[in-house]
Amino acid sequence: YNLKDEKKIVVTYKGVDLQKFSFHLQTKFENNKLLKIIFVGTDYKRKGLFNALPVLQILNNNKINFIFYILGNFSPNSLKNINNLVEHFNLSKRVKILEASKYKLEEMLKDMHILLFPSIEEAFGVTIVEAMASGVLVIASNIGGIPEIIIDKKNGFLFGLDNIKSIAEQIIDIYKSPEKYLSIIQQAKEDAKRFSIDRIIENILQVILEG
Repeated sequence: YNLKDEKKIVVTYKGVDLQKFSFHLQTKFENNKLLKIIFVGTDYKRKGLFNALPVLQILNNNKINFIFYILGNFSPNSLKNINNLVEHFNLSKRVKILEASKYKLEEMLKDMHILLFPSIEEAFGVTIVEAMASGVLVIASNIGGIPEIIIDKKNGFLFGLDNIKSIAEQIIDIYKSPEKYLSIIQQAKEDAKRFSIDRIIENILQVILEG
């Protein structure tokens, strides 16, 4: 845009209605015998579902008791492809595919422990903010705008797409020692406030007034 003064460039984000999302920290891992992991995305290829399934296979081989929810609005062809992927990794008993139009994400997140977000391309990641506000630990790929939300090991976890084993190891540790991660959940809740609709509107108005 031929802007010579970079100070005039301001980055703003899509605001999230955080009032819809809540959780009780004390009960989040009250029953950790079954780990609930969620993947959200109709565009499952860009969202990296094929990166998630090898991670789940490692969890399964290590006898981790988990359910993996895939939430999206899928065409019949996409649904067939996803089921084929799940069967290829022998995960049919561990995976539930849910039609997004039939579920409220804010209600789903209340019951989840981990959001697995292995996108290969991502400008921002609204679902990440929603998960943070819901007390869901975020494990996400270190690409695009995601590092502007997630600070590794502070309010979530970032990983390279070439390091599937380390992702699985992180999840296994969460399953075995969830109490270690309560402070990260709490920090994530606080950090999510940066992206609330009210905060974003306030920031935009400030830029306009100063301009």
